[in-house]
Amino acid sequence: MVNSICSLCNEQSYTLYITRNYDKICPTCKKNADKNINTSKNVEEIMAKGGDFEREISKTLTKWLTGTEKPYKYWRMPGSGALATIHEENVNLSGDIRSLSTDSDFLTDFFSIECKVGYPKTSFWQHFKHLKNFNIRDFWNQCCTDAFKGNKHPMLIYRKKGNQIILGITLFDSNCLETISDTLVTLPTISMRFDLELPDLIFYDFKEFFNSVTPGMIKELLKMENNETY
Repeated sequence: MVNSICSLCNEQSYTLYITRNYDKICPTCKKNADKNINTSKNVEEIMAKGGDFEREISKTLTKWLTGTEKPYKYWRMPGSGALATIHEENVNLSGDIRSLSTDSDFLTDFFSIECKVGYPKTSFWQHFKHLKNFNIRDFWNQCCTDAFKGNKHPMLIYRKKGNQIILGITLFDSNCLETISDTLVTLPTISMRFDLELPDLIFYDFKEFFNSVTPGMIKELLKMENNETY
């Protein structure tokens, strides 16, 4: 029997449940979601919320590129990015957001974009407690793993319930972008240092980041990388 990938935890499983959004989840994730006392959400509602957030991000990225939300230039990845894990030949489809046209490919050619929403108990203060299960670290680990498989750069987009959307990239990418964006260097950030297995993570306010970084700047980074001068 061939096993498949859970859309929530990205782990392989021989048994998968299909949600109304056609996402596949393993028994453990279904059990955890079904008994979620804090939010009183069942698994389909949780998956729907994630899909709604990915669609919101896709519309915002489209407007960033074109000035309008339609026609869409970006959209959520089928299976929440699990395609790249199931088939090695699909590594270019990593992350949760895909490009829909050649003129928008540059962003997803450079970044593998992981989207996370919810997790009301997650706190930056947990970073200092060295917890085994720290959601932000787990998000970043998943984001980096998928990105590096596709020879891309990780980008984590996260919204905790009741807070604004934040965007995280590596310290290296942050430094490179700040050399070509006069306004990005002035923005407030949150820096997180992990063990040697993960690159340092720099968070920006999502809206402020894309107000400061233009499509041309991302294209310039991609061009420099392809010329091995990045």
